[in-house]
Amino acid sequence: MTIRNGMSASSGIAYGTLALLTASTLGNFETAAIFADTALYLQEKVPSKFSESITIYTTYSLIFVWSKPVQSSLTPLINGYMGGMRGGNSAYAIWNLIAAHVWLPFQIGKPLSEISEKCLACASQVEELKQPGQGILMKMFWQTCLNLTGQSKETIKLKGEVFDCDEVVCTSPLHEAVCNFNKLALLVFFGDYKQASKLAIRL
Repeated sequence: MTIRNGMSASSGIAYGTLALLTASTLGNFETAAIFADTALYLQEKVPSKFSESITIYTTYSLIFVWSKPVQSSLTPLINGYMGGMRGGNSAYAIWNLIAAHVWLPFQIGKPLSEISEKCLACASQVEELKQPGQGILMKMFWQTCLNLTGQSKETIKLKGEVFDCDEVVCTSPLHEAVCNFNKLALLVFFGDYKQASKLAIRL
């Protein structure tokens, strides 16, 4: 549509989605990064804080992390959070916030105590903006941090004060995937490689 009819506020989102599909289905991260750069370029040409928040989240949390240092995504994601809040896109504002403060820092090895503090700060905003889907994902990582730092009675089980895998029913493939990711992380970090291998095979 962009090629046929010209740029619009959705052009950046469209190319960001194309980048995501290229990376996830074809495994071509180099081409995906080119599409992601195009998405950001188009987004600058048609300013919209609402759509910019989506484009930033897609490109920096899902695409560039495969081709650039993960640390380089953190500041743009914070900008995506602030832009989303200004533009009325609270859903993607929270996605950007959680990516910047929780799951990317977890993946690059930021101190777990620091991530837990960020989770606590994010929780109030997630609740205030009524984004329960994102809240569940954040709590999974938060509980993992608590397990790993000895602040939970459990070790390899994703269960405690913040999140209980026995009580929470995963209602989407994304929730299930993130839950399994955190379960796998706990099994690996606590040395239960047999159960970790069984879970990895099931996935």
